[in-house]
Amino acid sequence: MTWPGRLGAIAAVVGALLLLFIAYQLWGSALYTWHAQDRLKAELVRSGHCIARSRPLPRSRRRRSVAAAPRRHPGVGHHAGSRWLLSGAGTLGLLVALFVCYWLVSKSGAVSAYGDAKYYGGANNLTLSAPIVGIAGTADMGGYWLVGADGAVYCYGDARLWGTANTLTLNAPIVGIVGTLNGGGYWLVGADGGVYAFGNAPYYGSEGGQSINAKVTSIEPTANDGGYWLVGADGGVYAFGNAPFEGSEGGQSINAPVVGIVGDPSSQGYWLVGADGGAYAFGNAPFLGSAASSAYVPQPLDAPVIAAST
Repeated sequence: MTWPGRLGAIAAVVGALLLLFIAYQLWGSALYTWHAQDRLKAELVRSGHCIARSRPLPRSRRRRSVAAAPRRHPGVGHHAGSRWLLSGAGTLGLLVALFVCYWLVSKSGAVSAYGDAKYYGGANNLTLSAPIVGIAGTADMGGYWLVGADGAVYCYGDARLWGTANTLTLNAPIVGIVGTLNGGGYWLVGADGGVYAFGNAPYYGSEGGQSINAKVTSIEPTANDGGYWLVGADGGVYAFGNAPFEGSEGGQSINAPVVGIVGDPSSQGYWLVGADGGAYAFGNAPFLGSAASSAYVPQPLDAPVIAAST
């Protein structure tokens, strides 16, 4: 082999080794990050905090369940699938997906920021007419909304006020808020299943004025804001717009009230989560663990779960 040929072969080998080294470093960094996030999640579970989330960037008829059977995961009793399950006693919070950062808010409106999340203010210095029951982040993480049980909305950072429900005659307290993908609006949901759409948030229908078996506890939009799901404390699921109905726990025997619903944008399925940390997967949403099982959470929960997030 000539010298130029030898030099070329040596360069090729060195290049291949460098690529392998870079790949190894990237793999090691990712592994470390995953472990760090797992430790953070476990610590938050033990410390009694709840995490909700801001909307991730993109990736009709109403159908109501009464006694549809869930897709159960073999060998894990009746619990089947969740990603993040965090508990709380009097505390609500928000997690921004894909980042180790989040906001926590108390019923008094005090907000705490962690990781890369920035603090933009809180409502704890105001005289509130009702406790804070929800928080939602804007699309760019540059602000957040707080909502009170009376429907009052408080804006911080780049979050704009698109309307409030505290000037309306509500049949039931507000229990949650979630923003649209571009932050140009938000939905509020009441315990009676009433939905209030503000800004560019489309209204697809609600359970307000209907007879429901248990109070509604959460609302979850689809990945493209083309619909939303509501979930009741009994596990009943109500689908509106392009939100597909994939089943529910309505009419089934469950160990604890259902407190949240999380959509799976990759499959159009969803997870329900109970106050005991039990999780239920529907559609093609995969089973990823349950806080009600010692196989996933080594220590018992210190307080009931009150929200869930991807």
